[in-house]
Amino acid sequence: MVKDKGQEKRIEIEIDPSELREGTCHIKKFGSGKVSICKEEGKIKIFEVDKEE
Repeated sequence: MVKDKGQEKRIEIEIDPSELREGTCHIKKFGSGKVSICKEEGKIKIFEVDKEE
């Protein structure tokens, strides 16, 4: 989601931890790129996606 408050532009992504199974990742659009959102050992980790095969 892109929010525009005056001249400040902010990009947000909302993650529901219950939607991610342990040891899995979801790829989401984020701005002009993509990120991989992973759940590992109960923690949420976010990585930039350089190349998608």
